[in-house]
Amino acid sequence: MEQEKSAKEQFYEEIKTIIAGAPEMIKNEFKTSPAIWINCFGSIVFSLSLLFLSARKREILPEEEYNKVSEKISKLKERFRGLQKEYPHKDTVPSEELQQELLKSLNILE
Repeated sequence: MEQEKSAKEQFYEEIKTIIAGAPEMIKNEFKTSPAIWINCFGSIVFSLSLLFLSARKREILPEEEYNKVSEKISKLKERFRGLQKEYPHKDTVPSEELQQELLKSLNILE
């Protein structure tokens, strides 16, 4: 039981680390690669998604909790795909307001 609790706590710390580092990771990826801003944001969504799939396989989260967060990730992915169409080029960057809204939406644990 203690080991499971430890794994869950570690899992949540990994999620929080990704979320906290997202603004800087997106900024760096956008600056140093040919990727559009939305795809840089998508990299973070993809990382969170993979982490949750891993948690499911390792049975770290109760099913109800997993389903709740999984729904949030699905909505993020859907929004990401829509925004790729709106901002298809490197020079089509979302407004600062939209960027902040998207970064806030990464907080899938709330």
